Amino acid sequence: MNNFSDWYKAQLETNLGSQTNGVLYSVEKVSMDKVKFEAAAVNGVNIKVPKVEEMDGQADVYLVVNDIWIGRVESETTCTTGGFNAGGGLGMGTTCTQDKDFTGKGNYAYYDAKTGKRLGYGDFEAKSGYTFAVSLSDWQKVVQKTVSSVLDNTPIKK
Repeated sequence: MNNFSDWYKAQLETNLGSQTNGVLYSVEKVSMDKVKFEAAAVNGVNIKVPKVEEMDGQADVYLVVNDIWIGRVESETTCTTGGFNAGGGLGMGTTCTQDKDFTGKGNYAYYDAKTGKRLGYGDFEAKSGYTFAVSLSDWQKVVQKTVSSVLDNTPIKK
């Protein structure tokens, strides 16, 4: 792999293959100057819905994924009070933990390749929890969950 884009593309291909039934597909990286955006609402919030300017008429459907952000997110802190202290007596010690997620976010849209009509769109957020360091498997889980989320409510999902 030469860079992150190549790795991500390969992961998308692997996950599309394992999460769909008998669908012929290809994954390609498209230059940003060939993508335009339309505003559309998801749960009352406007997002930028991506659309490729030119689509291959040989294809039936295009799935466009864009505005991908991947990184660490620290969320909700949970604290518990009570229990025994280290000396064996009763104590009111407090223990706090913070959830740590390796997260991928982005926007996507499906298009009829022949007419250019938008068939569906949305945003996704895929998470993989970690404790100390993010591992390769965390990266892979985020892509797997991304593909699963993007395929939800479609007839091609296994």
